[in-house]
Amino acid sequence: MHTLAGVRRTKYNQYDSIARPIQSWLADRGVDVRFGARVVDVDFDQSDPNDRRVTRLHLRGRDGETTIALARDDVAMLTLGSIAADAGFGGNDAAPELIRDRRDGAWALWDAIAGKADDFGRPHAFYNVDENKWESFTLTMRGRALLDRIAKFSGNAPGAGALMTFFQSKWLMSIVVPYQPHFPDMPPDTYTLWGYGLFIDEKGDYVDKPMAQCTGREILRELVGQLGFDDALEEIIATTDVTPVMLPYASAMFARRIAEDRPLVLPEGARNFAFLGQWVEMPEDVVYTVEYSVHCAMHAVYRLFGVEKPIPPIYRGLAEPKVALGALRSAYR
Repeated sequence: MHTLAGVRRTKYNQYDSIARPIQSWLADRGVDVRFGARVVDVDFDQSDPNDRRVTRLHLRGRDGETTIALARDDVAMLTLGSIAADAGFGGNDAAPELIRDRRDGAWALWDAIAGKADDFGRPHAFYNVDENKWESFTLTMRGRALLDRIAKFSGNAPGAGALMTFFQSKWLMSIVVPYQPHFPDMPPDTYTLWGYGLFIDEKGDYVDKPMAQCTGREILRELVGQLGFDDALEEIIATTDVTPVMLPYASAMFARRIAEDRPLVLPEGARNFAFLGQWVEMPEDVVYTVEYSVHCAMHAVYRLFGVEKPIPPIYRGLAEPKVALGALRSAYR
């Protein structure tokens, strides 16, 4: 855990390394990918509890509102919720907005769906913004002044280390330095890192303001203080742009809940639809991982389309004595 040695990292950011290639693969096969459109409602036929079906999708896009009717053999995969929904962006001289009224389509869609059946989940269980919010920030560094200092300080080359957490920080601030370049088209001598804070309503150790009220430069000042690089503060500020991002639902998948608050991947009697994402119920699996999203998609696709393949089992580390012993050793270091 303290090294994240088991985590697989992509060469570039996840969008360019995973999402973009999949999008290209789908487009090459004639898939109709629509950007700037959101599904705002779904019609279900539930007259037969053993044969429940999606009949129509309601879309809102650049050209107004449209619908897509589903034929008998069509299938709808519906992703519920999002940790990135209603993200508010700031800048060097501006703090990000904390959005509380669910303007994003991800939660609004689940709201619309949840009212149609008792087993479609209860999204309101995850709406406590003050319990779930984080604030993240991205640094764009022109030159290696900060990057090289962090590498020397941590002993890790970019992309080689785990999260660096300042555990005594009042914001409980963490950073991670990815492989460079992080984007395939980054300008020469430009670098980036990402970080976040968990206790964002607390005043900082070096900035006398809560993180939630800080501009990007104020967050950078706090980070430099935590690293002990005050002698290079002016150079770092002059060569770094900071984008703070408020995330109202960053921890929502860990919110207090009961099993019925999240729907099953395939609710009882579902014949042509499934629910996907971090807010579906899969007992004993672990949210906040890529594996969770892949597992639920496998369950949906394999069961709806009759795919005869084994689904990789859930890893049960607690049942392995070596893992338990290793955890105890780490806990008491």
